[in-house]
Amino acid sequence: MCFPSCVFLHVFSKPNLPASFVPNRNAIFFTLAHAFAQKQGINNLVTGINQTDYSGYPDCRENFVNALELALNLGSESDIRFHYPLMHLTKGETFDLSAKEGILDLVINESHTCYNGDHKSFHDWGFGCGKCPACIL
Repeated sequence: MCFPSCVFLHVFSKPNLPASFVPNRNAIFFTLAHAFAQKQGINNLVTGINQTDYSGYPDCRENFVNALELALNLGSESDIRFHYPLMHLTKGETFDLSAKEGILDLVINESHTCYNGDHKSFHDWGFGCGKCPACIL
């Protein structure tokens, strides 16, 4: 017999997703930003989400962002648009764009994509372990 607490012991596995995937992470961020935008009268939200280098995260894909935008707008009678200028750029192209915009130093020194959270090792491209998929890309 399984008691109600057994539900917490069950490990749900999704073999197609990387171990570092956090369920609903981006959905939560987008939902909070959308709620804030409604209260502030903001009609456009810009995100750095990217599907080119997404490392298997389904919530970094354009179809996910578009579906969530539609659902949030329907659920709130809003017309808030999500913009994702980096969606189809490689990391190299993102660095080139940052250089053209005069913010490459900011990107290198202040952004962080290392899956292992290494913010001690500094490289030409920024902080990171240098070994995880995000650092390698």
